[in-house]
Amino acid sequence: MTTEDARRQADEAEHHYRADITNVMNAVIRTCAHILDHHSNGRTWTPRAPNTHHTDLITQARREILNRLQLTIHQAEAATYAIEAHRQHHQPPHHPRRRNE
Repeated sequence: MTTEDARRQADEAEHHYRADITNVMNAVIRTCAHILDHHSNGRTWTPRAPNTHHTDLITQARREILNRLQLTIHQAEAATYAIEAHRQHHQPPHHPRRRNE
């Protein structure tokens, strides 16, 4: 493999990494927007039945907000870890890190 081929592959990988990171961060933002749109009044949580027992509120909070956020964040973290691992495995030893990294 020539230096030119290695550079082209590194540039393509960088493009894919950036696209993947952008996609998972967009998923996090969309999840937050969904929660705000469907489970809040303005910027505060609006339980369906606020005068219910606290255990019911906990169940509702987990079902409507916490579980959804945790799943989305877990998926975003998994994607970013996979990108980091792929990059470490495929980055040539002589490839200098870019200034903003």
